Amino acid sequence: MSTLDALGLIFIGIGIGFALTKGWQLHKSIKEKVRRDAEETERKRKEEQNQNP
Repeated sequence: MSTLDALGLIFIGIGIGFALTKGWQLHKSIKEKVRRDAEETERKRKEEQNQNP
């Protein structure tokens, strides 16, 4: 196995790790946004109920 092969494998490993990290961050931020939107909708619904007893 040459040095070039080893470097290639290292870069591929870094690339995969980077992609997984980015994917995980995106997944977390989407989950966070969905949760915030749900809380916002719930709050608006309660306010409307309070205004129209």
